[in-house]
Amino acid sequence: MGHDGSGVSALVGLGGFVVTAQLLDDASGEWWLAVETADDRAWCEICGVRAIGHGRRRVVVRDLPMADRPVVLVWAKRLWRCGEAACSARTWSEESGEIAPRAVLTERARAEICRLVGPGEHSVAQAARNFGVSWHAAMAAVRDHGRPRVDHLARLGAPSALGLDETSFLAATAEHPTLLVTGIIDIDEGRVVDVLAARSAVAVTDWLGSKPAPWLAGIRHVVIDPYQPYATAVAAGLPDARLVVDHFHVIRLPTRHSTRSAAALSRPRPGTGAARMIRSTGSAGGSSPATRTSGRMASPGSLPGSTLATPTARSAPPTWPRSCYARPTSPPTRSTPAGASPGSTTTAPAATCPSSSDSAEPSPAGRPRSCAGTAPGSPTPPPKAPT
Repeated sequence: MGHDGSGVSALVGLGGFVVTAQLLDDASGEWWLAVETADDRAWCEICGVRAIGHGRRRVVVRDLPMADRPVVLVWAKRLWRCGEAACSARTWSEESGEIAPRAVLTERARAEICRLVGPGEHSVAQAARNFGVSWHAAMAAVRDHGRPRVDHLARLGAPSALGLDETSFLAATAEHPTLLVTGIIDIDEGRVVDVLAARSAVAVTDWLGSKPAPWLAGIRHVVIDPYQPYATAVAAGLPDARLVVDHFHVIRLPTRHSTRSAAALSRPRPGTGAARMIRSTGSAGGSSPATRTSGRMASPGSLPGSTLATPTARSAPPTWPRSCYARPTSPPTRSTPAGASPGSTTTAPAATCPSSSDSAEPSPAGRPRSCAGTAPGSPTPPPKAPT
């Protein structure tokens, strides 16, 4: 470890501090510098009596890199006590504007982290790793040094048109719903001016109220989506600005409503024939299970666009007979015609189906009607139960 720190003090350039020793840690590649303040005298702030040294306390903080190596400062902070017995002051420690109380970073290191995260476009985690501190310490530096820059009017410029829109900032969990934020955009430059931690008229009104009147007077137009709280806040904070609704929402809203209206009009209303047909077949565009065919060509009545519908098994049209078979009222009798021998017999002709001759309508399958009772000797099927 070296003890001549005069040249290192000039290299470090930390105002009011001198380097008393330095050490290069080969394992971590960090420079460890022992520093102390140059002023070795102090006075009591209450009675004005010169203070007496009361020991030292070592404080370890991280500073800006030197020669591309991380730097760790070990500050031997002096402790003082008042020599006047009647004074109410007891002991105190020296302070410096370069290192805040209970800090882990020098102020210039904290400012550098803010610069890296802001214009440097580094992540907070990356900046924290570079300086060897936690994410929370780096984020606190970004917040403390970045807020004045964000609020400065030089950064805001002089926009003539602003845009307000909400966005989802944090997804919903079991503890909280979806958190929305309000983004304020400079329409002229196409950049983000600010992000508000709420989607409400109060947040926008408070933000506009914090800006000076000359800056607000230059805003001539405000673009929003159809959200009433935004319109209320703009009317209160910018009464002379013209309110413009985003054309995306202007086109989207009537289109959505017209689509819903068309769908509602095309839906069959209860009590109509279309509704009854849907209930009887099971679906509006499909056929019932009784009219579907498997492995063979469908009948003309089941094809799309056909005017002849195949009847379902539930009911038959009133113009068709319940059964095309003859229903004999008595079993067939054997008769002996005149002049015939007693051993010869003739069978009475089978009854015919009146519907096959009287009606010219084709069968449901497109084939001519046939009646089993017209063929001599054909078996007579059993009568169907009435439906």
